[in-house]
Amino acid sequence: MKFIGLTSGRLFIYGSLFTLGILLPFIVRSEYSIHLLILCCIWIMMTTGYNLLYGYTGALSFGHAAFIAIGAYTSTLLVMNFNVPWPLGMLSGGVMAAIIAALIGIPVLRLTGVYFAFVTIGFGEVTRLTIKNWESLTGGPYGIIEVPPMFESLTLTYIFVFLVMMFVFLVTHRIVHSRIGRAFIAIRENRDLAESIGINVANYRLLAYVLSAFFCGVGGAMMVHYLGYCYPELASIFLSVNLVLYTIIGGPGTLLGPTVAAFLFTLFPELFRFIGDYKALLYGVILVVVIIFAPRGLEPILRSLFSVITVRLKSMKVAKAK
Repeated sequence: MKFIGLTSGRLFIYGSLFTLGILLPFIVRSEYSIHLLILCCIWIMMTTGYNLLYGYTGALSFGHAAFIAIGAYTSTLLVMNFNVPWPLGMLSGGVMAAIIAALIGIPVLRLTGVYFAFVTIGFGEVTRLTIKNWESLTGGPYGIIEVPPMFESLTLTYIFVFLVMMFVFLVTHRIVHSRIGRAFIAIRENRDLAESIGINVANYRLLAYVLSAFFCGVGGAMMVHYLGYCYPELASIFLSVNLVLYTIIGGPGTLLGPTVAAFLFTLFPELFRFIGDYKALLYGVILVVVIIFAPRGLEPILRSLFSVITVRLKSMKVAKAK
C-alpha cells in the first residue's frame, strides 16, 4: 500500500512521528521546551524549502535569508498597518518572496556554480541594507516591535506551526517524487544532458527557486509573529549559511536528513550554551566530521535505521500471522 509515494512501512513510521509531534507539548509541558520546538519546526520548514533548490537542482544560494526577511516584513507591515489577518499576512509574505525570486531569478539563474553563489550573496546584502536604511517603512536598524502573535497560547502556536511544517514536508515529498522532481535531479546531475533530452533547465531552476523562496518567506513570517519583533538581520548571510549547513550535514537531495539536521542544530545553541563563543568552533568540527565520515550526510544513516525498523515491523506481522 502507498500513500503519496510512501510505502506502508514508512507511512507507519512517519505517522508515528506525526502523532508524537502533535503530543509533544502535552508531554514536555515546559514552556521553554515548547519554545525550542516551535523554532525547530520553523527552521525545518525553511530548510526543506532551501533543500528543494540546492539539494535537488544543485543551485547553491547564500542569499536565501533575504526571502526570510521579505516574508517577515511583508506580513508584519500588512498585519500592523492594514489590519490584514495574520494567516493571510503570512501567505502574502510567502507570495511576495516568491514574486521577488521570480523577478531576480530570470536573469540570475543563467549563472551557475560560484558565480550564482556570489550573486546571491550580493542580493542578500542589498536586501539587508535596504531594510536597514528604509526607516520610514521598516523601522530601520531598530526593526519593528510588538508584532501581533499567531495565538496567545504557546501550545496552539506549536500545533499550528507543526501542522504547516508537516504540510510543507508532504508537498515537497510529492514534488520530488513527481516528474518535476525527476527533472530537478536530472539538472543537478548533468545540466547539459538534461537539456539534450528536452528538459527546460531555465524554467525548472526558476520553479525550484520560486518554491524555495515561498517556503522561506512563510517561515520568516511565522518567525516574527512568534518572536514578536522584526529586524534587518533576518536577511543576514549567517541565516543563509545555516540553511546551507543544515542541508549539507543532513544530506542534499534528501528529505529526512536536512529535517533531522535542522532539528538538532536549532537545539544545539541551547544545549551547548555553556561553551559560549566556542559554539562556532563546535559547528565547524561537526561539519568536518560529517564530511569525512558521512560525505552523503546523515540521510544514509537514517535510511539504514528506517530499514531496520521496517524489517522488524514486517517480521512482527509475520509472527502474528502464524
